[in-house]
Amino acid sequence: MDNPELLSQRPQPWVGQTVSSLDCGISYQPLSQNESIRLLKLLKLHPISDKTNAKVECTLSERSMAECQKRYVALSYTWGNPIARRQIIVNGKPAFITENLYDALTHILRLEGLLAGLLEECELWVDALCINQQDAAEKFVQVANMREVFANAQWVVAWMGPSADGSDELLRDMHNNSITTLPGGEPSLSPEALQAFLARDWWKRMWILQEFIVPHFVWFMCGHSYAHSFDLFGALSTCLSYMDRASYYIVETEFRNTLSWRMYLLLLKERFSSEKQLTMMYLMELAKDAKCMDPRDRVFALLGLMGQEEKRHITCDYNSSPVRYFVTPFGSWPWTLIQVKPGRSRKRWTSGRALPS
Repeated sequence: MDNPELLSQRPQPWVGQTVSSLDCGISYQPLSQNESIRLLKLLKLHPISDKTNAKVECTLSERSMAECQKRYVALSYTWGNPIARRQIIVNGKPAFITENLYDALTHILRLEGLLAGLLEECELWVDALCINQQDAAEKFVQVANMREVFANAQWVVAWMGPSADGSDELLRDMHNNSITTLPGGEPSLSPEALQAFLARDWWKRMWILQEFIVPHFVWFMCGHSYAHSFDLFGALSTCLSYMDRASYYIVETEFRNTLSWRMYLLLLKERFSSEKQLTMMYLMELAKDAKCMDPRDRVFALLGLMGQEEKRHITCDYNSSPVRYFVTPFGSWPWTLIQVKPGRSRKRWTSGRALPS
């Protein structure tokens, strides 16, 4: 069965049913004003039977966006399988979250080093818990405020998932700026580890476009290892520079395209930081391969990146048919313009083991 997080690449025909939201079991009180958000404070882990199995305890409180500006951390992550849930304690009562979010929270609580110090006193904004997913009216307001939520966060942490495929060494080398050039001219990092990192499900989410581009600073976290967006920019620049020079090596086209696409996202992040909006052409390119659970999010997830003129007729109404959003504002979009991916054809690079063919 397909993961619902990775549904359709194009808007699907509306069949009269919404994709059900995840009910976490929290009894929410309505927010007192539209400019309010809820924030999560992680308290501790309660051991159950072993070190890998523990229960998260936290509190959830309302805050005005004005009072908490640059005083919280926004978490960017994939929801994952909505069926597999783990129990946590919120305000003294049980609540239920997806396995991937549980992994993110437990890893944050067990962090050590620089990032642990930065997160120690901060509250968290986590969409699955801080927004009442069963209240369409609240979602209307909160989704419209999403740009401000990520822009006003002190840090954004992108939870990429548990350690795997050499991610610990890769992120450590990126963060320590220890990627060097080998005698043959190629970077010292593992191309397999980099390719696996850039292929993680987080990169495929529709919502990460806004969650990554809007904030100035993003920390990537895999397991207990981490690096920030500037570290990634340096690593990708080094690799792409090498690929341009190494014409006699075999550099896999798909790998080159993946690197180019992620670098493109980083460059758009830089553009957005100065212009505070992206043109419709950029947005169409960004959206073409992104996945989302609810087809309406193909529009809502881009609102924070649009200019005022482009989004003034669009409202985040989850009670409306998706047809409204794809026929009214977007029906005339030239979809053929978003079929071209960046990146030129290249040959394969395999960390020093490749030979001229």
